Amino acid sequence: MELSLRAASDGFRCGGPECTVTDHPPSARSKATNIESRAHRRPRRHSRRLRRIYLRRRIVVVLLLMVIIGAPVVALTRHGGIARASAGSQHPSTHHQVAQVMVARSTARGVSRIIRLNLTFIDSTRSTYSYTSGMTTPGRRLRVQVWHSPAWRAVTNRGANQSVDLTSAPPLIVFAPGYDASALRYTPLLKAWVAAGFLVAVIGFPDTTPPASTQAYSLGLPFGSPESDMVNEPADVAFVIHELISSDTNSATVLTGRFDPTKIVLAGHSDGANVMGALLYDGLYRSLVPSVRGVMLLSGAPFVGAAAHYDPTESPSIPALVVQSDADLCNAPAQGRELYDDIGAAKLFLELHGASHLGAYNDADVNVFAEVVASTVAFTHHLVGGGSPQVSWLASLLTQSVATLSSGAIAPEIAPPKAAPTC
Repeated sequence: MELSLRAASDGFRCGGPECTVTDHPPSARSKATNIESRAHRRPRRHSRRLRRIYLRRRIVVVLLLMVIIGAPVVALTRHGGIARASAGSQHPSTHHQVAQVMVARSTARGVSRIIRLNLTFIDSTRSTYSYTSGMTTPGRRLRVQVWHSPAWRAVTNRGANQSVDLTSAPPLIVFAPGYDASALRYTPLLKAWVAAGFLVAVIGFPDTTPPASTQAYSLGLPFGSPESDMVNEPADVAFVIHELISSDTNSATVLTGRFDPTKIVLAGHSDGANVMGALLYDGLYRSLVPSVRGVMLLSGAPFVGAAAHYDPTESPSIPALVVQSDADLCNAPAQGRELYDDIGAAKLFLELHGASHLGAYNDADVNVFAEVVASTVAFTHHLVGGGSPQVSWLASLLTQSVATLSSGAIAPEIAPPKAAPTC
């Protein structure tokens, strides 16, 4: 169902960007299953027995929730089990964070309904070069897809003089996808973040995100690769963050009160990680650095050539989690290590073992994906809770056979993959 909020009768107003809400109804298969189940219900003489079974199941669920919520301090062992620790051995908010990680791990695949809010922001102060026509047009059109759970769908339209209460609003993750990749390519990871209680905004860039990037390739790249536009994208991210915050704190937009603007974490994969890293740690973009709690750089690299101005001694104090696989054939381990070394702020390096460039983030590499979910959820919860990156508490969430966590000024050595590079 595509619903234009400009024409909706529920009182919402878009307040600037073009907005639509995408809510996918149950599939035909699920409808057929429901019809079939109704047609094969047991006779009424068995209804009491069924009610007893349902009651027992509900009791079990309640008891499990009581164990998770009421346990003194819970931590995951290296092998994925549960162990108890003393009350003083962890950060005060670690109990809540670990519970969130457990929920995200167990429910990420079970999240059936995600609301996708489609927004469009236009930066009229800059221009866009078309790699399909070779023409430059005024303005940069940024498409943003906001992922959230149905629980955050209902927002009361407030009057112009009413303040917006953000105390119960969720944190926001702003995500930049890789080159020629849309949000849907990362569905398992984005759903896991939503399941953990975050609002997620995925940016679609003017040239490097489909359909623009796909069209250029279909024509044989007549005017060069759209990837060249990546140097303009840190400014795109800064602009989008500004517009999202303005929409969130304005009393008459569809985003009113949807997230806490003081609790924003950036994330990016591949070229998207390059862009997020450059925005925060490349001196060329220093004037654009937004107010964020931290950044997660997934299989990224530093900018090169004229766009490279990294100096760890001048890095802003924005913590980073850098993730890199030792088997990545697209983003070489040396590139991930270099990006980590260029950061002078508090940082953690998560080395994945045997994962492909995308598989660690779309659930194709199942075991590694679970560790990526655990580490990113814990890292974000810790930062928005006022903490700083610590190897001690995050390492306890990982299975060391598929991931290794470290910290320090220099990333650990990683042998280059034996296979030929490919993306």
